[in-house]
Amino acid sequence: MYPSKSLLGLSKYITKPEHMKPEHQYYKEVNTKDVDYYRCWASSIGPYMAKMIDCVLLAAVHEEQAYNSCNGILHMCTNQSKLLVEEVARTCVDSNACRYSYFKKLLQNAQEHTTNESHQPSIPNHSNLRGRRPINDERPTDHRGL
Repeated sequence: MYPSKSLLGLSKYITKPEHMKPEHQYYKEVNTKDVDYYRCWASSIGPYMAKMIDCVLLAAVHEEQAYNSCNGILHMCTNQSKLLVEEVARTCVDSNACRYSYFKKLLQNAQEHTTNESHQPSIPNHSNLRGRRPINDERPTDHRGL
């Protein structure tokens, strides 16, 4: 913090943002956002996400009360497929349940579903693979050419 003189001659302190703790920098950054910021971010993902964020904002008595929910929802989408996120947002909008907790639950379920499908092991077709039979069931072959 640096002391500075105000117009009245009283000293006050000014903190440079780069000297603030990371959590304080984050708090300051989040509190400078407004409704247009969240709507623009949501519309960059897709129309259902924009509709969902609008519903979250309109559900609060004061829009500022919904900023943390909007921020959390949109941050969950950062490393996700836009198609997956849009599908989850569409489900929330269609079921009239545009809430952070419901979106998070649906997104986790969708991630698990896609992860389970993509990790199904596929066994290649090869002559050296014996299949499901136990080793004892195989008959020895005579390799001497008799």
